[in-house]
Formats: sequence, C-alpha cells, structure tokens
Amino acid sequence: MSQISIVTFNLLNKPSRWKQRHTLIVDELNRLHPDLIALQEVALPANNAQWLADRLGCYSVHMASKTGLLQGQEGIAILSRLPVDEFRTLDLMTQNRVAERVRVRVAGQPLVLVNGHFYFHVVDHVKRVRQVQALRGRAGWGAASTTRPRPSAEISTTRRDRARST
Repeated sequence: MSQISIVTFNLLNKPSRWKQRHTLIVDELNRLHPDLIALQEVALPANNAQWLADRLGCYSVHMASKTGLLQGQEGIAILSRLPVDEFRTLDLMTQNRVAERVRVRVAGQPLVLVNGHFYFHVVDHVKRVRQVQALRGRAGWGAASTTRPRPSAEISTTRRDRARST
C-alpha cells in the first residue's frame, strides 16, 4: 500500500481565539500537506472546516454536526485530498457527540478513517470506552482496518505500564 499522511486536530471551538490562530493552522497544514485531516470542534454555522479547506485547496469536506441542542453549532469534519467512496455518521448517544467515517482508496486498496470527538470527563472514562466499543461493534465501522482500535483506558494503561518499566 502507498504511504498516506493523516493529521488530527482539535480546533477548540469555544475558547479558540480563531482569528489569532487560523493563519498558523493553515501554515502548518500546508507544511504537512496531509492526505486526510480529521477535525474536532468545528464551529458551526461559520464552518471553519470549510474555511480551512478553501485556503488549503484540493480538499473535499465531510461534515457531521453534533446532535441535540448543539446541532448546527459544533461538529467534526474530515478533509480529504483523496476521492471518498463512502461517508457515514454515527450518533454516539452521549453529550450530543458523533463519529464519522470515510472510506478512500489508496493504490486501489480501501482505507477507512474514523473521526470522533468522544465523551470527556476528567475522571470518568467509562462512557468514552463504551463509545469506542460501539464503533468497533458496528457493522462496517473499522472493518477495513488492519489493526483494531483500543479503548482509551486500555491505551492509557499500556502507556502507563510502559513508562513504569523504563
């Protein structure tokens, strides 16, 4: 499979200072020139994901708005320089959060990217783990991946254990 590059970036919708930061973000994304960009906390209806895509050029925008009271105010997006075969969204059922999935082709092979802005609480990670597990169990979500995503608690434990052993 050919190499591709993927960037994930939280735009920090609420405390963002967008006007001070947007040029730096565009400059860095231009420098990295990724094939896929997964964005979280996209401001709506202004749609800073589309604004970025317009400045970067050659990216399609695949947007998923949060649900409930936050619908139309905030969302997530995937920007792609590759042709997108399929786009889906999934309601994560907590905190109005959603996930999205795009399937692209790289050297004729399918590649799936899932972007999510998962449940956040400083101490309680159980709902976040449930959201990741729901994605793993959903038909077609991650099925084309060569590696299975691990819940955030399992990832944190692995990192902690590795740090202790050094």
